[in-house]
Amino acid sequence: MLQAKKSETKPKRVAKSAEDKALTRALNFIKYRPRSAMEVVKKLQQLKYNANEINSVVEQLTKVKILDDTRFVKDWVRFRDRLSPRGEYLLHQELQEKGITKNTIENILEYRQTKKWSEEIGLQYNSKDSVDKRLAQTIVKKFSEKYEIKTDKDKNRLASKLARRGFSPNIVYDLVLSIRLK
Repeated sequence: MLQAKKSETKPKRVAKSAEDKALTRALNFIKYRPRSAMEVVKKLQQLKYNANEINSVVEQLTKVKILDDTRFVKDWVRFRDRLSPRGEYLLHQELQEKGITKNTIENILEYRQTKKWSEEIGLQYNSKDSVDKRLAQTIVKKFSEKYEIKTDKDKNRLASKLARRGFSPNIVYDLVLSIRLK
């Protein structure tokens, strides 16, 4: 009986190109949460891949729709609205930091004002109030259920919370002013 040599039974390892390694790293980075194209570019730059390799990876991931900034923005804003509401100002800032174009951000924030958006996130639609105002009202309601608002200091704490979440001063003022002290 003939025995095969050990070297013949092992599969041959194919050396990965730098581009393949960059693609693998990008996919691992995206695995944990969706990313914008700019986030992937910055990550690959930190890992010292060259511009050609980075461009190739981004192009491949965009072609197969793994990277899609419009979908990313929509998902990001939906996530924020459902779990950790933010005002339009702060959303805009967060998305700009992620390398999203101003036009893409504005399109999604405009869509955010529609009845369909409210239905998607489970928010009561009201044509006379903006999504920001309705989201801020939910924060005020939760805050009021958790803490009694007895003093102006309590009102200021609530106003600070809303402002840190990026709600406009007009919304903060209107909502906090309408609260009657107990």
